[in-house]
Amino acid sequence: MRSFQTHIRVKKPPRSASRYYNYKKYFSIGLLALADATYKFIIVDFGAYGSTADVRIFSSSRLSERLHANQLVLPEPRLLPGSPAPFVIGADEGFALAPHVMRPFPRRNLDDRRHIFN
Repeated sequence: MRSFQTHIRVKKPPRSASRYYNYKKYFSIGLLALADATYKFIIVDFGAYGSTADVRIFSSSRLSERLHANQLVLPEPRLLPGSPAPFVIGADEGFALAPHVMRPFPRRNLDDRRHIFN
């Protein structure tokens, strides 16, 4: 499975101050989604202020709540055919490691093994 997190560009909402202004230097709403291996969306969560950090968007999302409460219909943990890896959600560096979340190694000081993994 693959998680997607992005910012949807919007016009500055009236009286919003800088809540929607993100680190990419434009106004946005956060969007978080989880898709299966065929890119079919399982869950979509949007509406977070653009200024909210990606990890905070995830931790306060319905997706995170449902993952931690085991309320999503996910494959049972088992190794993928021909691979030493189990089913996981592929995420970026902003996410914390968890039994159901796989993320790359931080980009600094990568040895060859970690670089290949990423």
